[in-house]
This record gives sequence, C-alpha cells and structure tokens, in this order.
Amino acid sequence: MDLRVIRSDLSREGCWGHSMSATGAPLLTLVAEPFPDLTEAEKKLLRAVAAGDIADCSSPNDAENDPKYGDTWGESRTIRAEIIRWLCVDREATKHVDAMGIRIGAAKIDGQLDLQYVTVSVPLVLWQCTVQEGVVLNGADTRLLAFIRSSLGNLSGVALSADGVQVRGAVFLRDGFQAKGEVRLIGATIGGDLDCTGGAFHNASGIAWDAEGIHVNGRVLLHDGFEAEGMVRLPGATIGGDLDCTGGAFRNPGGFALFADGVQVHSSVSLGDGFQAEGEVQLLGATIGGDLDCTGGAFRNPGGFALSADGIKVHRGVFLRDGFQAKGEVRLIGATMGTDLDCTGAVLHNPGGIALHAEGIHVNGRVFLRDGFQAKGEVRLLGVTIDGDLYCTGAVLHNPGGVALLADRARVSGNAFLRDGFQAKGEVRLIGATIGGDLDCTGGVFHNPDGIALFADKAHMGSYVFLRDGFRATGIVSLMDANAGPLVDDETSWPAPGTLRVSGFVYTTIAGGRANAKARLRWLERQLPDSFSPQPYQQLAKVLRESGREGDAKQVLIAKERVRRKRGNLGWAAWCWNLVLGFSMAHGYKPQRLLLGAMVFVLLGGWLFGAGYQAGTIVRAKKTEADVPYPAFNRWMYSLDTLLPIINFGLKDYWRPLDSSPASAISQQSPLATFIGVPFPRSFYPMITSRVTSGEFLRAYHWIHIGVGWLLITLGITGVTGLVRKD
Repeated sequence: MDLRVIRSDLSREGCWGHSMSATGAPLLTLVAEPFPDLTEAEKKLLRAVAAGDIADCSSPNDAENDPKYGDTWGESRTIRAEIIRWLCVDREATKHVDAMGIRIGAAKIDGQLDLQYVTVSVPLVLWQCTVQEGVVLNGADTRLLAFIRSSLGNLSGVALSADGVQVRGAVFLRDGFQAKGEVRLIGATIGGDLDCTGGAFHNASGIAWDAEGIHVNGRVLLHDGFEAEGMVRLPGATIGGDLDCTGGAFRNPGGFALFADGVQVHSSVSLGDGFQAEGEVQLLGATIGGDLDCTGGAFRNPGGFALSADGIKVHRGVFLRDGFQAKGEVRLIGATMGTDLDCTGAVLHNPGGIALHAEGIHVNGRVFLRDGFQAKGEVRLLGVTIDGDLYCTGAVLHNPGGVALLADRARVSGNAFLRDGFQAKGEVRLIGATIGGDLDCTGGVFHNPDGIALFADKAHMGSYVFLRDGFRATGIVSLMDANAGPLVDDETSWPAPGTLRVSGFVYTTIAGGRANAKARLRWLERQLPDSFSPQPYQQLAKVLRESGREGDAKQVLIAKERVRRKRGNLGWAAWCWNLVLGFSMAHGYKPQRLLLGAMVFVLLGGWLFGAGYQAGTIVRAKKTEADVPYPAFNRWMYSLDTLLPIINFGLKDYWRPLDSSPASAISQQSPLATFIGVPFPRSFYPMITSRVTSGEFLRAYHWIHIGVGWLLITLGITGVTGLVRKD
C-alpha cells in the first residue's frame, strides 16, 4: 500500500499529521555527542520529528518495503533503537519533538526498542518497519502506539512486552502487523481502542497474545484477518466497547485458542462470521453487556471443549447459529442470558460425549435449537429455566444408545416444540420438567429401539400434549405420573405394542383422535406387558365420563378388571373372586346380570326339586293336625323360597329333601324327559333319574341353592350400592 494512503488512514485515527518544513538543526546538534555517526535514515528521523512529519525510508519499489525483507535493508533504511529511546528520554531532545510524535515508515530498527518505564509524551508510530529484537514498553506511559504493517522479532520469546503500559489513546497492531514471539499487554490501560485488525501473532509453542487484566476504554478488535498461532489470553480484562473477533483465526491445537475467563465486556462479544478457533475457547464467568454472537463461527477442539462459557452472564442474547460449527463440547453451564439462546442451524459434533452442555442455564427469552440444528452427542438442558419457548423444530439429535436430549427438571414458561422434522436417535428425557404451555411432538421421530424413546415421567404440562400427525416412537414412550391438559394424538402415531408407560399420567380431555372406549383400550393395550396399574384405566374412564360417555367409561373399568386378572399377579383366591365378580355382574357395573343368574337358579331348582317331589325324595318337613290343611308343594315357589333368604313364602318350612333315597324312587318315566319334553331311551331312565332325584344329591343341591341365594343377594346389595366398583 502506498505511504500516502496509509498516512491518510492514520490521520483519521489521530496518529498521522501533515508535513511541516523544518531542518531539525537543534536535534542534529544535540545528537552529535551521544551519536556522532548518524545514518541517512537517522538524520531523516531527526528532521521529521522536529517538523511533525514522517521519517519515510521506503523504497520507490513497494515490493521492497515488505518488512519480511527487513534484514536486507542497508544503512539508508536503518535507525538505531537507542536514538528513538534518546528522543523520548533526553530532556533537551524531547523539547524539540513535535506533538505529532515519532513516526517512522519502512525502516529497520536496529536493536531492541526499550522504552521501559518511559513517559513518551507523543505518539509512537511505526509503519511497515521491522524491529528484529522486539519492543519493551513495560510500565511506560504514552499517548498512542501504532505498529502498522510492522514486524517485531523476539528476545527470549517476547516480541512486544508492554505489561502495565498506559496508553492515553489507542493501540494499533494491525494491517499486516507481525509478531514473531509473544505479545504481552498484561495489566495495560488503554484509553481508546486496542486494534489488531489483520495482525499476525506467532508463538506456536506458547502464548501468542497475552492481555490478562487489561483495561481498554474502547474496543478490542481481533478481527478481519487477525491470526494467532499460540494462546490468546484475556482473563480478567475489562473492555468498554466490543470484543470483536469476527473473521479472526486462533490456532492452538490441544490447548487454549482463546482464554478469557472473567472478562468484562461492556458491549458485545463477536466470535463469528469467519471466526476460527483450533483449540478451546474459554469464557468462564465472563460478563457481557450486549450479545455473545458466534454466528457462523467454527470452533474445533475434538475430544475436548470447543467453547467453554460456564457461568457466563450475557445481558442480551447468545447466538450460535447460521453456520456455527463446533467439534468438541459446547459448555454453557449455569449461564444467564437476558434474551434468547439461538442455535438455529448450528452443527455440533462430539460423538459419544456431550455436544451442548447447558445445564442450569437461565434464559430470559427463548431457546432455539431448530431449522437445521444438528448435534452428534448429547444435548443437555438439565434443570434449565427458559422464560419463553423451547424450539427444537426440525432439529436432528444423534446419540444412539445414549441420551439425545436431556431436559430433566427443565422449567419452560412457554411451549416445548419437538416437532416438524424433529428427529432424535437416542433417549429424549423430560423427567420432572415443567412446561407452562404445550408439549408439541407433532410429526417428531423418536428412535431408541432398545430403550426409552420419550421419557417424560412426572412432567407437568400446563396445556396440550400433541403426539400426532406422523409422531413416531421406536422404543418406550413413558408418561408415568405426568400431568397435562388435553391429550391430542391419533392411532397412526401410537407407539408399538408393549412400549407405552402411562401409569400416573393425568390429562383433562382427549382432544384428537378417537375418544371412545374401544379405540382407547387399544391404546392402553400397548402398555408394557408384564405390569399392571389401575390408574391409566381410571384416568381414561374419568375423562370419558366427564365428556358424557358414561357407557364407554364403564367399558374401560370392566376392561381394567379383566386386565388385572391377566397381569395383576393375583393369588388364586383373589383371581377366583375377580372372575366371579366379572361373570356375575361385571364388577358392579352391570348388576342386572344377577337377575338373570337368579332366574337360571330358580328354573334349575324348580326342575330338580320337582323331579325329587315326583320321585318321593322331597317330603313333608312338619307334622300338622289332621284338620289343618298342609301347604301344597309347588316346585317354582319352593325353588324361589329357598333361593331368596330375605323373603319367606312358607314352602321351605314345610318341605325338605330326604337324607337318603327310598328303593321305590326310580320311576318308569324320567322327570328329566318329562321336563324338557324329550323322550330318552328307557335304558337311560334309571341312570338319569337316580342321580338327580336321589335324596343325597337333592340335599346337597338344596344347600348349594341356599348358598347361591345368599351370594346373589350379597352381590346385589354391593352392586347396587357400588361397594365392589373401583372407580
């Protein structure tokens, strides 16, 4: 670049002035004693500083002005570092230095430029110069430092040592500036910007750029071509403006690329738009007054932490979006954000580990993991607090055999959207989560065939749960002890048989799909086969009853007892009692069945007792006076009288079965044939009649008949009063 262009650019920054004509004679006189043999470049410097001009030592051939060729520049372009120091420390010499400062162009500075603890009352500007033995400014006090396109070598590994320096204006290490060795600005105070735009800092074996504890009133610009090989350090720094690293390249594989724990930035931090880091970027406990914007940034630290920002406080949003890439874990544990966490379109790669670790974060806005967001490794949102919505629309989470999304105990004030292209290979966990709005999994694909696909036990949803329109789960869907508003699903989206866990799941209505007993029982049949809980049936019955489907509710509760008998691990006595209740009156939900049972036993008893009477095995039970008429036997009334213990028609007191059968009890015509009107072969008559009319049989049946009557009465009372129903 032409010197005049640079001069114009720097004049706008206040570090380059207009040419003034002066001979510099006083300085030439003063310098004669300490430095008798001056080079042409040194004479040019003395005349220039006196005139407020630049000591331009450049070659007409601009290609020869590249500082990388500085070791070939001869005496005509060489200025001893001691003369620059003399201009700054000699009391008489400083009187003749113009306020525009010491400004040198395209010269070789011979030796180490040591201005340690020196008060430099004028700007110090080196443009396209080379200082092969480095610059020392520890504890110095100056107005402005500008090393533009210049190259600094190193002494003992340090190219620029400026610990504790105080610069009242800006510091420029930019536009092709190169440092071969560490640049140190530890504890420095800079009144304007620290501008390293396009600077290159090389110290691959250690620290390339160290500004620990620095205080910059303006911006820190490590952007647009900034390169660092080695660690860049900003721990404990205070920056009044932005920290802008857009387009910067930070390379320190296996170590820290950018280390800025506890940094305080009053405006925004930009690590995007071409920003590249090879090694860990660490911002633990940082405080950022604006945004943390990593849009389009690339963070690479495979097997380690790509971006580590635990405990960070960002007054506005955090943007890891639109081309943001991370190889290694992204950590935001305990972070606080004033607005959104936006990871739209981000690609996170940490297979077998945690891709995004945001445990315990507090987001005052929304969280976006959507529209192309991809994570290979676990996305951990454990215990987060989100004051808006959680958007995972279209996200692809890939952690087969592990947890794809961990959001246990998350508190989301708005909705949680795991829908419209959302895909998870691995477990999605929302155990104990609280979602103020909907849990919407419409069209989501949850794939974890060997475990739990959707694990939302004890979750609380303030509104709808959507599991429909293409929702698919390969693996168990568990909503045990969860709480929700309306449940919206469809049969095509139900999980496979044997993969549903809904014990304790409470919902208010069924707003989608088929809300009848037949369909919903098919849904409940998809529960795990080796367990039984009555609650899912009671909950479904409650919802159906409240929607006016009383008949459907009863069907569900009857089915509950049928499943209890099948899977409830009942003892043999309880199993038999359950079977009796189910067969007799559908567990109290159909007590009218008892009337049919009573009718059957009345008819059976009437036939048997009538056959016994004809055979002479039903006889009088009392002796009466001769003039008192004895009640005539009636088979049907006798059967009814003995069956109903609470009603006495009188016949059971006057007639009873014999204890044994008389020899003449076998008649020629079978009472069974007479009763049913079917003529049996005569050879069967003795066998049939002898069994059903024997005194022993009728007496035993008589007791059974009475017992059945007591049972039917008891069941009738409990059925009518609802004592056996388990709603």
